[in-house]
Amino acid sequence: MLSRTRKQEKAAAPPKPAARKCLTAVELGQVLSWQECFDHAAANGGRLARMEELERDGIQQGDLASWVPVERADGKVNDWVMVGKHPEIPTYGSYLDKWGPPAWG
Repeated sequence: MLSRTRKQEKAAAPPKPAARKCLTAVELGQVLSWQECFDHAAANGGRLARMEELERDGIQQGDLASWVPVERADGKVNDWVMVGKHPEIPTYGSYLDKWGPPAWG
C-alpha cells in the first residue's frame, strides 16, 4: 500500500492558474457622467466594470482618490467605486451605498 503525506500531495498537485484579468482600460480624454460612460461602453460593444471585477483585477490608483463608474448586479445606476485612497471610504467602496447618488455623476 502506498500513501502520501499532505506535503507530498501539495507538491504533486498541479499549480492553480493565475486569475486572468478581464478588464480593459478606456481613456476617454474628458470627464463624463455615469450615463455617458455607460452609453459609450454599450456603443462600443462593452459594459462598465463591476465592483468585484475591479477588486479581482487589482485596479488601483495608489494614493490618488479616483472614482470609476460601475455596473451593478442589482441594476442600480449612477454608482462609482473608489479605486484609490479616500479618508471617508475604503478602496473598492461604493459611493451609492455610502452617500447615495452623486450630484456630479
